[in-house]
Amino acid sequence: MDSREKSLLFFICDNWRHYNGPISRREDRYYFEKLENKIKQIQNNGGKVIGYVSTDYGNRDEREVRKDIDLWKNEWNIEGVFLDEGMGSCGDSCEKLIKKYQDYYEYIGDKIIVTNAGYIDENYEKFLKDGVIMIVFENTYKKIYIS
Repeated sequence: MDSREKSLLFFICDNWRHYNGPISRREDRYYFEKLENKIKQIQNNGGKVIGYVSTDYGNRDEREVRKDIDLWKNEWNIEGVFLDEGMGSCGDSCEKLIKKYQDYYEYIGDKIIVTNAGYIDENYEKFLKDGVIMIVFENTYKKIYIS
């Protein structure tokens, strides 16, 4: 079995702050080191770790989003970033929101990028970029196929 067959993505959400973004070693050394050890354990077993960042459907201040991205990239040894609460239904502000997410993708750089659309409308394809994993449905099989 090659390593591609064994690789799993693990999403890390430390649930410490309001937006559940990352913490720094300075904020809570004990918790940071415990989580850091778990991350290393996952990675040593072939897993890839993705850090959680809320975008609040594009409403969260871009500086705060970038601050969380920086923390994940600079203080944690992770393979990627999960931009949650994605574009939703962007309506009239779609072009501005698309630009914002494209800027986030560029800012994240060569890390794995996962984004959760939150809601899909006719504009979701504009948010796609080569190499970005997009979650387009979050519910149960029963909910979509049985209802």
